[in-house]
Amino acid sequence: MEDLDYQSGKMSESLNKLNNQMVEVAGFIVPLEMDGYIDTVTEFLLVPNPLACIHIPPPPPNQMIYVTMKEEIPLDMDLRGVEIQGVIRVVKQEDEVFSFELSGISAKEGNIEFEDPYLNELFQ
Repeated sequence: MEDLDYQSGKMSESLNKLNNQMVEVAGFIVPLEMDGYIDTVTEFLLVPNPLACIHIPPPPPNQMIYVTMKEEIPLDMDLRGVEIQGVIRVVKQEDEVFSFELSGISAKEGNIEFEDPYLNELFQ
């Protein structure tokens, strides 16, 4: 998804071909609402690694996808990442920044291999 210049909206030809198409994208859920305890989500950000939700500053807009699911999915599905199937679009936001939106149709648990740099430091 880094093939999108989020300031100009320019994108690679291969990414442009995916715009408004059915895709399957893997990533990690960052819930947008944290009022009390939640166990399901319909609206969230999908990010490339599990540490992206705690990093400040957050990943750039071309590394996040705003997802709205057709139906709720369990939040605990995200332990090894999720794979979301739906229609992806590149959109221009109010602040003139380009980003991704995904209308999610289905989700399944992923199996994303991820190296935790903090864990690696402990064992060096």
